[in-house]
Amino acid sequence: MFDAYKEIQSQFFHEIYQSVVENQRISHAYFIETKGFSDSENFVLSFAKFLLCSHHFTNFDACENCNLCHLVDEQIDSNLLVIRPEGLWIKKNQVEFVKNQFSRTTLNDTPQIYIIMGADKLNKEAANSILKFLEEPEKGIIAILVAENKYQVLSTILSRCQIHTLTHQEKNNIENDTFANLYSFLCRIEEEKEHTICYLRELWHEKYKNKETVMQAFQDLERIYLDILDFKVKGKTSYSNYLNDVKSIANNHSVEEIIRKIKVIVSTKEAIHYNANLSLLMDKFIIDYVGGVS
Repeated sequence: MFDAYKEIQSQFFHEIYQSVVENQRISHAYFIETKGFSDSENFVLSFAKFLLCSHHFTNFDACENCNLCHLVDEQIDSNLLVIRPEGLWIKKNQVEFVKNQFSRTTLNDTPQIYIIMGADKLNKEAANSILKFLEEPEKGIIAILVAENKYQVLSTILSRCQIHTLTHQEKNNIENDTFANLYSFLCRIEEEKEHTICYLRELWHEKYKNKETVMQAFQDLERIYLDILDFKVKGKTSYSNYLNDVKSIANNHSVEEIIRKIKVIVSTKEAIHYNANLSLLMDKFIIDYVGGVS
């Protein structure tokens, strides 16, 4: 239940408590930036349960045992729809399906909620469709848009949402040898630029030998660069052991260039699912990564 995140995501929890419970104000659209929070999907679903429950914070003892919670868990509650990418993208027909389903009047005062997991994966047509939905919100319909990084979501969509950023929870083993290797790899690329392709290929494949380890490495690379972006914009880092590296990379790049590199990392991560030749994929990543203007 949502109360389980009271300490872990205290800022979000208290903002929502004050808005929904104390002031009786529910936004028509929320955007949640997950920032690598490992339990983000369960968190979002618990938040949806909280909004759907007419008692909100008054029924903790019954929560998770009530009929509504069971319907949500089984994904058979007609008042809750969850959209995920089909392949690489969320498509217009998925957004239109939500509109059609929610065009029917609800039989009670329970709100209707749609969750878009991976809002950064909306293709152009789907993004335009959801934008119209957000611009003309209907009473009782609530949107929850979720993405790892808000900078990869259209600003026009963000401007129509109440934005919340989750607190990144570092795991005990986050600053381990693997993370050190990745920072070393990034620093070598930054120093040598395109010349790294001549000698880092073997170093990379020594450490990451199969699809699973490569995917994990790129997930960590994305988290590293999101942290670098935070440092560039807010002066804060989650990885204090690597402060000098974070500072060096952030100071040598514009915000636009950091975002470009995040996009390269994300597109490479997506390509791993479909590309069996990891060696060629890595070569392309380095070339794309060092491209552009720093």
